Amino acid sequence: MLQQKSVPGRLSPARFVAHASEVASFYGFSPRAYTPDSVAPRPLLAFYTNSAPARVPELPVQEVGEFGLEISGSAESISEAFLIKTSLAILTEWSGKPGRIRVNAPGDRESRARFERELSWHVRRQNEHLCETCRAGAAKDPLALYICTNPTCRSIAFEGPHAINYLSERSRAHFKSLLEHLESLGVAYELDDLLSGAREARTFFVIDLPQNDGTVLAAQGGRYEDPTQPGGKKEVPGARASIFFRKRCTGKEFAPPAPAKPHLYFVQLGPRARMRGLLVLDLLRHANIAVGQSFDAQALSPQLARAKELGVSYLLIMGEREALDGTVIVRHATDSVQTTLPVASLPHYLQTLHA
Repeated sequence: MLQQKSVPGRLSPARFVAHASEVASFYGFSPRAYTPDSVAPRPLLAFYTNSAPARVPELPVQEVGEFGLEISGSAESISEAFLIKTSLAILTEWSGKPGRIRVNAPGDRESRARFERELSWHVRRQNEHLCETCRAGAAKDPLALYICTNPTCRSIAFEGPHAINYLSERSRAHFKSLLEHLESLGVAYELDDLLSGAREARTFFVIDLPQNDGTVLAAQGGRYEDPTQPGGKKEVPGARASIFFRKRCTGKEFAPPAPAKPHLYFVQLGPRARMRGLLVLDLLRHANIAVGQSFDAQALSPQLARAKELGVSYLLIMGEREALDGTVIVRHATDSVQTTLPVASLPHYLQTLHA
């Protein structure tokens, strides 16, 4: 069982990292050392802490650390939705208030090339109306216009071309799928045409923090293209999320704690069950019930192997039929005795098993 957590103190990076690690572990992410050039042969969920991030949004502090979430090897839009849900859980439990989510889709290389070409023409036509900084920066990179806070420059950017109108069919379908996932999960979002991330971002999101608590500074993420690998290696699809925090302790204090060993393991089979399963995990977390799961696995055998490795007492199984019916199968891991329950009844039933 998860323990009730007290409200975190402000200016406590070590406590934030411990909290974020615990939430990430609950949702199936595993800790790893920060290695930005690592690749994975299959979908892989990982979290890491980086005491010296190379890319940091404009923040009013010098000492910034990064808590990162990463899904490697999956080209599905559900990866971004899963990152947003996990990041929201981390931030909401830390501050007690949900943040506003803004999303945009710069698209693939083909999409961005068309958009940036149109944006360059727009910037040149409006050059005399830009602030001095934008005139200097936009000449080299038209996207520099999007980070300017000058009201006139913001107006010029808004009146110009929008990236979403230049998406290829593949990028448009991916972004549409992401928005459908967020809606099915009950995640409120806003389309922000002026939201611009790194140049290689295919989709991009920002979680605006409701207030500055002194520790957490910014949160953002999306789907990124990996840089060209030496030797012409195939590009590995993946998505990342970063929560930036104010550092006030040494790197050693950022080491994530060992996750608690669960007695339950959630097995999902099929795309509908994977999506519905996120809501089941939310329900169990709110009830302080620890559960293991493998979001990155789509087949049954690796999930059962992981459950056996953990030595859990019960399996929670949701296939396509259960997802449609709003039910979950609870199966004893040793004698295979099972019962089927409505999702809403699951927390109470599981609590009676350990009473």
